[in-house]
Amino acid sequence: MRLGARVPFSTFGSWISISIPGNEGELYFRNHHGGPNDLFPLKILSGNEVVTPAIEADPWLMILTHGEGRVEICFERPGTVRMRGRELGLRLGAKNLAYTDGSNRVVFNCPFTRRYQVE
Repeated sequence: MRLGARVPFSTFGSWISISIPGNEGELYFRNHHGGPNDLFPLKILSGNEVVTPAIEADPWLMILTHGEGRVEICFERPGTVRMRGRELGLRLGAKNLAYTDGSNRVVFNCPFTRRYQVE
């Protein structure tokens, strides 16, 4: 299945999704409390260069590919998203206040919605 701008990747019971809002063409991590909120863009890196990945998704797994590399994204449960990459990097673009909380954790503080931790 190809992910289109109107088909978000999510799981039952979750208020978060990954999708391409409107006509932006950029993949976003989104919150749907009180309507859709674009929290931060997910940028795929090949070396230090941002690349546009091919996107494929099943109900349980989203795969972003470019060349020989891939980033896999899945929902472990409604409030937990797991991401892992091979030969590609993932940059979480900051649209909100972000700060480090320990040596291996970044916290995104999204006003009026929630706080998201990335380890």
